[in-house]
Amino acid sequence: ADLGSPNAMFNLGASHYGTVGKGGDDEAALREARIWFEKGAELGEPDSMLHLALFHRDGMGGLTADRGRHHDWLKRSAEFGNTDAMRMMAAGLHKGEYGRVDDAGARALLERAVDGGNVDALGNLALFLLEGWGGPKDPTRARTLLEKAVSGQNLDAITMLAKAHERGNFGKPDKTEAKRLYRLAADLGDTDAAAALGRLK
Repeated sequence: ADLGSPNAMFNLGASHYGTVGKGGDDEAALREARIWFEKGAELGEPDSMLHLALFHRDGMGGLTADRGRHHDWLKRSAEFGNTDAMRMMAAGLHKGEYGRVDDAGARALLERAVDGGNVDALGNLALFLLEGWGGPKDPTRARTLLEKAVSGQNLDAITMLAKAHERGNFGKPDKTEAKRLYRLAADLGDTDAAAALGRLK
């Protein structure tokens, strides 16, 4: 890290961050992590930017919580291609955390995150397509995205797809498929799935 490698700086910061909660000096570990994330971020390392954004958001590592700095670093991380930062930015835009609700901007970020291979973004984008947030509804594509996420055992996607089948978002309600998916969700630890199964008896 001392030789100037941005990736090494991030890895060293992550190493310090990984010791938090393990019985050591957590505050010292957070300060060291923050220092290395700052160094990596300044050299354009997107994972460092994302972690630094979170440190500013939560006021960790000797920083004072600062939503503006959080947003700035999160935006830069997304611009440098970090798909998790894209997802977080999209959530903030949808909730109006950066001044106003911008569902079109959020949807565009989720499209980029999906194109970048972010599996968690599949369900996020599917919800925008089902609800028509930031653009026209597209239940057919939403179903395709959710089924892809379900194949990877993504619990949120399984639950979302089950609810969509139960409500009939893809045409007629399909209680048989909804129950199959709720059972899968229950097997993966979703405590609300049992109530859903009871509702569909």
